[in-house]
Amino acid sequence: MPTSSNARCFLRFDGFAGHWSIQRGDLYLTGEFSLVHLGAAMFQTAEDLETEYGSEFEERLCEELRPFDEHPKGGGGTLAGLRIQPGVGSPEVWYYNGTSEFYKLDLDFCEYLDAVLVTKGTYGWQYLFADVDGQNDDFQFAVENLQNMLQVLPEIFPGRDYEPFRNRLAARLR
Repeated sequence: MPTSSNARCFLRFDGFAGHWSIQRGDLYLTGEFSLVHLGAAMFQTAEDLETEYGSEFEERLCEELRPFDEHPKGGGGTLAGLRIQPGVGSPEVWYYNGTSEFYKLDLDFCEYLDAVLVTKGTYGWQYLFADVDGQNDDFQFAVENLQNMLQVLPEIFPGRDYEPFRNRLAARLR
């Protein structure tokens, strides 16, 4: 993935969103993103998220998360947020899958925005940057969606480099 300058990491708009789908025979692919301005995200928290087993860590995490990408049209309550911690220089990016699971992502805010541009917000793309086992049945929908993404989007957007995403998916399926 290309390294982005910090200036590219700030939206000029209050928000930027898209919800889309593609049908090609039996193949169905869909995605969504709903990004808010970083300044607006700083005034939000994820304290109201329902977690099935709400550990002490998850409660603290929800208080520290600042949601900046939600999926209101079809994402089932999924969101991405920045974890802001006092005394820690760079915020962490976390993904909430809508069913009480949190995943720390292996990318920063700027890299997240770059990935949204390339993946077009395909549902489940965040798992490529999480420590998950793609062989687990819980991730089969996401894996199928990602495989479809890597088949269809390079055809539609031939100027984009999808190889890093292929490599990440292969690593999750080992």
